[in-house]
Amino acid sequence: MGQPLSDRSAESNESLMRLPCIIALFCDDEEKQNKVFYAPGVSKFDHLKIGQLSMGQLRYLETLLVGSLEHSFIMLDEPFSMLEPLYKELLKELLRNLSQTKGIIVTDHYYHDVLDITNVNFLLKDGHKIEVIEKMDLVNNGYISSL
Repeated sequence: MGQPLSDRSAESNESLMRLPCIIALFCDDEEKQNKVFYAPGVSKFDHLKIGQLSMGQLRYLETLLVGSLEHSFIMLDEPFSMLEPLYKELLKELLRNLSQTKGIIVTDHYYHDVLDITNVNFLLKDGHKIEVIEKMDLVNNGYISSL
């Protein structure tokens, strides 16, 4: 297990970048930077250095940054993993908004959260793609045992 932040030397503590620096690395203009920096929920951690963020805060920030890039599609692997409820709801809203302008591919074991935000769903099983129209399809195809 790593050292608590308070026990780190001043030199290594200084090397942890502040949020505006990280945002500037991903966002090349002020409008994009402001869109990320002033996104819902960011004000709760905008004073922290990256190394001080919780896993949920970091995961939410990562998705904000990736979503701000000029790509037609983004792929997210387990975006709901290790998120506290507040950031889960913020992430869902962010993904709904991003889906207006981007294609989004999400893989996650938290199928309730995925089904809340998606409009087309597939289960990959034994090399086959199976369309999931309702939760019962997950039971019928052996992904979950019951609803």
